[in-house]
Formats: sequence, structure tokens, C-alpha cells
Amino acid sequence: MLLESTLSIPDVRPGTVNRAGLVVAARSKARRFVGITAPAGYGSTLLA
Repeated sequence: MLLESTLSIPDVRPGTVNRAGLVVAARSKARRFVGITAPAGYGSTLLA
């Protein structure tokens, strides 16, 4: 049995940062941008 919540896209929460906007902002200020993606449990939060 599948739950409806596993089949629906979550709503965007207020305060969520748009990744494309971050990249544009970083490039416009000639700064380096590093995006970290990893599966759950790999410590990506500790790196940020």
C-alpha cells in the first residue's frame, strides 16, 4: 500500500533558497560557489 504523501511533490516552504538564484548571485559577485549534495547519512550538513 502506497501512501498519498509518497506520490506527491512537497510544497515549497517560505524561506527556501532557489539554487539557480544562488548561482546567479555568486557569479555576479565573482565569488566561488560550491553545492553539496549527498544521500541521507553522509554528513553533508556537517560540511556546510
